[in-house]
Amino acid sequence: MWGCIPGQLMTKHSNTAPPRPRHVFITPDLKFLCWKNPKKPLDEKTRMKVYMIREIQIGRVTQQLQRKKR
Repeated sequence: MWGCIPGQLMTKHSNTAPPRPRHVFITPDLKFLCWKNPKKPLDEKTRMKVYMIREIQIGRVTQQLQRKKR
Protein backbone atom coordinates (compact mmCIF):
# COMPACT_ATOMS: atom_id res chain seq x y z
CA MET A 1 0.00 0.00 0.00
CA TRP A 2 2.67 2.53 1.01
CA GLY A 3 5.69 0.71 -0.35
CA CYS A 4 8.81 0.25 1.74
CA ILE A 5 8.35 2.36 4.89
CA PRO A 6 11.11 2.79 7.49
CA GLY A 7 10.01 2.66 11.07
CA GLN A 8 10.80 0.96 14.35
CA LEU A 9 9.93 -2.41 15.87
CA MET A 10 8.40 -1.66 19.29
CA THR A 11 6.54 -3.52 22.02
CA LYS A 12 2.88 -2.50 22.24
CA HIS A 13 1.19 -2.74 25.65
CA SER A 14 -2.57 -2.65 26.29
CA ASN A 15 -5.14 -3.25 29.02
CA THR A 16 -6.58 -6.38 27.45
CA ALA A 17 -3.69 -8.21 25.77
CA PRO A 18 -0.14 -9.22 26.63
CA PRO A 19 2.72 -7.09 25.24
CA ARG A 20 3.41 -7.81 21.58
CA PRO A 21 5.81 -6.58 18.88
CA ARG A 22 4.54 -4.03 16.36
CA HIS A 23 6.20 -2.23 13.47
CA VAL A 24 5.46 1.49 14.03
CA PHE A 25 5.88 4.11 11.30
CA ILE A 26 4.58 7.38 9.86
CA THR A 27 3.12 7.44 6.34
CA PRO A 28 5.17 9.34 3.72
CA ASP A 29 2.57 12.13 3.61
CA LEU A 30 3.00 12.52 7.43
CA LYS A 31 -0.74 12.17 8.02
CA PHE A 32 -0.95 8.81 9.82
CA LEU A 33 0.83 6.97 12.61
CA CYS A 34 0.59 3.26 11.75
CA TRP A 35 1.40 0.03 13.57
CA LYS A 36 1.26 -3.53 12.31
CA ASN A 37 2.08 -7.05 13.26
CA PRO A 38 5.48 -7.61 11.62
CA LYS A 39 4.34 -11.06 10.45
CA LYS A 40 1.12 -9.88 8.75
CA PRO A 41 0.18 -7.45 5.97
CA LEU A 42 -0.85 -3.88 6.71
CA ASP A 43 -4.42 -3.37 7.96
CA GLU A 44 -6.25 -0.04 7.45
CA LYS A 45 -7.65 -0.25 11.00
CA THR A 46 -4.23 -0.06 12.68
CA ARG A 47 -3.54 3.62 12.13
CA MET A 48 -4.47 6.99 13.56
CA LYS A 49 -4.32 10.53 12.25
CA VAL A 50 -1.22 12.35 13.51
CA TYR A 51 -3.22 15.47 14.40
CA MET A 52 -5.15 13.37 16.96
CA ILE A 53 -1.98 12.91 19.07
CA ARG A 54 -2.32 15.24 22.06
CA GLU A 55 0.75 14.39 24.08
CA ILE A 56 3.91 12.29 24.06
CA GLN A 57 5.47 11.47 27.40
CA ILE A 58 8.86 9.95 28.12
CA GLY A 59 9.15 7.08 30.56
CA ARG A 60 6.78 4.58 32.10
CA VAL A 61 3.85 6.90 32.65
CA THR A 62 0.87 4.65 31.81
CA GLN A 63 -0.55 1.97 34.10
CA GLN A 64 0.28 -0.69 31.50
CA LEU A 65 3.97 0.26 31.43
CA GLN A 66 4.22 0.75 35.19
CA ARG A 67 3.26 -2.93 35.62
CA LYS A 68 6.24 -3.95 33.48
CA LYS A 69 9.37 -4.79 35.48
CA ARG A 70 12.63 -3.22 34.33
